Amino acid sequence: MLPPALLQFLTLVFGYLYPAYLCFKAIRKRRPDVKELLWFCQFWVLIALITVTERLADPFLERLPMYAEAKLALVIYLWYPDNKGTDHVYNNLLQPVLLQNEEDIDKHVDEIKGRVNDAVSQVQTAVSAYMQAVVDETIANLTAVSAQAAAAAAAQQQRQQARQQQQWQQLVS
Repeated sequence: MLPPALLQFLTLVFGYLYPAYLCFKAIRKRRPDVKELLWFCQFWVLIALITVTERLADPFLERLPMYAEAKLALVIYLWYPDNKGTDHVYNNLLQPVLLQNEEDIDKHVDEIKGRVNDAVSQVQTAVSAYMQAVVDETIANLTAVSAQAAAAAAAQQQRQQARQQQQWQQLVS
């Protein structure tokens, strides 16, 4: 049994880092191989499914003995080219389930997208109204400060003119 930190590190390397680098290399080719890109798409769909499932079921999964070891083995099985794990799991397990439920999934995704769009629109409206109120308040404050400054400057100028006039009268008299 390997230490948990080592298992997590190996899972990250073999499940994410190394496949991501291979994907980078495949994309970078002058003429990418469509089968290879399809394989990467299938692989990342499976990894996403594993990751989401793990996040949702983590309190239960972490209690299973040898769970981390099994996950590492699954990840290696999926990307190791000789055993075609991704092809097998995607084509024989995941794809049939997705195809069977595609219409329902699309309906739920569209419904969620609609709710998210409505929520974003409400937030945008609220933020816009708030920002307009902040701008209006700032302008009002600046106008008030400017008016006070102008009044103070006018009063200062009047005092200065009065002093100059007094000085002139003292000189004349």
